[in-house]
Amino acid sequence: ESEEGVLVTVDAGQEWDNWVEMSINHGWFGLENLSLIPGSVGAAPVQNIGAYGVEVSNFVRRVKVFDVVRKIFFWVEPSECDFGYRQSIFQHKHEWIVTAVQFNLSKKFNPQLNYPSLKKYFEHSEIEKLTASDIRKAVVTIRTSKLPDPDQMGNAGSFFKNPIIDIELSREIAKKYPDFPMYPMDERKIKTHAAWLIEKAGLKGFMVGDAAVHEKQPLVLVNRGNASGKDIIRLATYIQQQVFEQFRVWLEPEVRIITS
Repeated sequence: ESEEGVLVTVDAGQEWDNWVEMSINHGWFGLENLSLIPGSVGAAPVQNIGAYGVEVSNFVRRVKVFDVVRKIFFWVEPSECDFGYRQSIFQHKHEWIVTAVQFNLSKKFNPQLNYPSLKKYFEHSEIEKLTASDIRKAVVTIRTSKLPDPDQMGNAGSFFKNPIIDIELSREIAKKYPDFPMYPMDERKIKTHAAWLIEKAGLKGFMVGDAAVHEKQPLVLVNRGNASGKDIIRLATYIQQQVFEQFRVWLEPEVRIITS
């Protein structure tokens, strides 16, 4: 711990959102935009979870793993984690089990409000001095208004990654759809919203059996009762095909699909 920040080591089994709330309560800042993401601390670096303009890799100092083959514990440095958009080395090193994550958090609050829905939330706010708790409250409010509760309706959260496409293709799409969302990555690539593509393809609420595209957030596929894994896969495949036919963009699953 220093005047500027703090290094905190958290066991992998800790519930993620409890840890986010705990960090804010201690005056350790950075994770507030990642509030209410379901899962554990140990899963966070595996997926390099992200939301509302922030990725967990921005705050990971190192990751402790157990190698089941060599029977040893060791720390993996950030440069070795191969962090990318919803990816990391831990997705491929199946002999590694994440046992703890060390976070580098700041004692100085630096709000990240660039994400459109979060920015819009505070546009007409009467809050005089914004706090991390305010951002956490906003994120929780936005998420609960758009995303189904997995305890009430089966889902795995965001099913597809937001695609990164060539800027030439993005310009072609924007000519037909002026509201096409574009976020520059570099001089040749932009990132866009998978949810926008799915909605524009007319698939909001579309169903295959009891597997459905959620009406409020088309990035989420839900089980309306008795959907099987095959139903979910058939629905996901149909979405990929329809989006590609209309926009020439192929959506990649964010979830990990395991078949036998």
